[in-house]
Parts: sequence; C-alpha cells; structure tokens
Amino acid sequence: MSEFSSPVKEFPRLFGPFAEVVAKMKTASPYEQIPPLIAPARFVLREDFGVWKSQVRHYFRRLPSSHRADAVINLLTLEAYKSVMDFDLPDDMDSLLETMRRRLAGPKTAFNYREEFYMRQQRPQESLIHYMGSARHPSRLAYLMYTVEERNSHILDRLLAGLREPRVKDELQLWSPKDLAAAESMTEILDRNGHREKRPQGVFAAGFRQE
Repeated sequence: MSEFSSPVKEFPRLFGPFAEVVAKMKTASPYEQIPPLIAPARFVLREDFGVWKSQVRHYFRRLPSSHRADAVINLLTLEAYKSVMDFDLPDDMDSLLETMRRRLAGPKTAFNYREEFYMRQQRPQESLIHYMGSARHPSRLAYLMYTVEERNSHILDRLLAGLREPRVKDELQLWSPKDLAAAESMTEILDRNGHREKRPQGVFAAGFRQE
C-alpha cells in the first residue's frame, strides 16, 4: 500500500469513530474547512508518556466523548497494551490516561504535575473552595524549589484563569486578595452566598455594599 494511501483504509478500527467529523469535513464550505486529522504516533514503551498524552488530548477534542477511550487504546502498541490489559480500564478518557500513566510512565515528574496544574479548570457544579484546594497538591509538587509565597501566587493565578464564570472572576479581582489565605476566605463567602446568583447593583455577593 502506498504511503499516501487513505488513513481510513489503512487503520479502519482507529478511524471508525471519526465518521461524524469526516462527514463534516466533506460537507463544510471553503470557509469552514477543518484541517486534516493527523493521528498521534502509537505509544511505545519507554517513550515520553507526558508528551504523547498531551498530543492525544489535543487530537481527541474533536471526537465524541463516548468514543475517546476506545480510540486511545487503539493508539497503543501491542507491547504497551499488554502492560495495561489486566487493569480495569475506565471508559472516561481522562481517567483512562491517568491509569495508563501510572502503569506505563511510572512516578510523575515535576513537568507532569506542572502540566496538570495549568490544565486544571473549574468543573461544572464544583464549588470555588474545592476547586481552589485541588490546585494545591499538584502545585506543591510542580514547584518544589519555589518559596511558599511564590507557589501560592501561582495558585491564585490558576484559580482566576480556570474559573467557569467571568462574573466570579471579576468579583475576586475587585476584592484583590493579598494572599492565598485571603482568597480562600473570599471563596468561602462566595460559595455560602451562591456565587451564581445575580447581585444587585452596587452590592457585593458577600453582602457588603460598595463604598
């Protein structure tokens, strides 16, 4: 088979779940054309799992969530698959990648924790205080050589960057917390007062009237 043959014919199991995406590519107008999908290389044992995982996450954003885990498994070489086949492999792609990392890549490096820290986003229905607290663990391991003040500064930046609601981000920026402890107190207040509720003009969500 020529090296320029259609990847759909060459890897039918791998590309089967992409039917919806491929169909959209064929029917899109010239102004809506989707760039060709180029699959990451299959994962080979002893290669950098963190780099491969980052490519996989980026690539499978276009794939329906119900197909992602199966498609990830199809990107393992036979040797790599044998290393995880006896595990209870999750159906969720993020959980699957974490299970694979523990088996295929060994202990996390500072780079892995840093990647996890900066990709953290507030999840739907997640409280502010839980979201903030969850950033502590990876940040400590990502920045072992930083001072506490420097590390806490990173946590505050991540908190703001990963918030789901722009209005809550504006609220925290208005309060301008000086340190992590102050920010935690503010998020507790916002959680208690229902940060999704619309606040009256000139009144903070915490119940304090603007001067």
